[in-house]
Amino acid sequence: MATVSEIIRALWKPPRSPGIRLEKDRLDRTLPENFTCYKQWGFNIYRTYYGKGSNEHWAKLLDALKRQTYLALRYLEQDSEYEIDTRNRKFGIYDHPNKEEYMEDLERLRKLFHLEVRQDPNLEGLDIHQVRKICAEEHNQGKVITAGVRVHYVLVADEAVLRDISQGEFVVKAVSYKWDRSKNWGWMRIPTGYLLEFWQSLVISNEIDQDTVWFLGPEEELEKCIWPGEDSVSQTGRCSEVRPGLYHYSGQALWHKCEELRKARAAWRRELSRTIEAQP
Repeated sequence: MATVSEIIRALWKPPRSPGIRLEKDRLDRTLPENFTCYKQWGFNIYRTYYGKGSNEHWAKLLDALKRQTYLALRYLEQDSEYEIDTRNRKFGIYDHPNKEEYMEDLERLRKLFHLEVRQDPNLEGLDIHQVRKICAEEHNQGKVITAGVRVHYVLVADEAVLRDISQGEFVVKAVSYKWDRSKNWGWMRIPTGYLLEFWQSLVISNEIDQDTVWFLGPEEELEKCIWPGEDSVSQTGRCSEVRPGLYHYSGQALWHKCEELRKARAAWRRELSRTIEAQP
């Protein structure tokens, strides 16, 4: 799982010096003057709908993403999370000899969280694939798309998202701009309170060769499904939800049902194929 130590390690990017750097020459990452050596973490968010009344819903979306992410970070303040971090840390420079220093790193994560807002009437009406194309072009030009490392996703607020916000359904679309067509559709609706959990899942996905938003059904079903979270990271998404139960949105349970159905169908097709091949 992506612990506080591992996240901090991913964000700490001191300038490289020529030659071999001795231990005494290493920058102290805890000093306030070295805070600028950290990279921000978060997402670019693209607004693609500017219809009547959407400004209010857009403002609510941005506010929810920020407030709920700060609440999610509070979940990591628990002693149990500190103990997990202590057991999993691997590199001495990122160790927390006590909980006080652990809490200082949590405060750094709070300050480093950033949403890079992209709103322009020229983006009006763009679909997922068109936004992905823009992001890919900017990536090829060497522009920073997503804050942080190894996280090639952006957020999209289209007409459907802002309509959901107006109806009290706080979700946003997460879109991969380094899309592998052979794996999945490369996007998923996620609850606004799950941003930290989603980011942690993306950080570890490269390490365990796992696709965070894999989905085997037709793309149109994604408009009804909502990402349910990741079992291998801390369940911080529940921290800011007032809705009870395992799933806070009906679409989260639907996501599992759809996946179970697709798996069953895929298994049935494989078995059928083997049966046909075995026939004389």
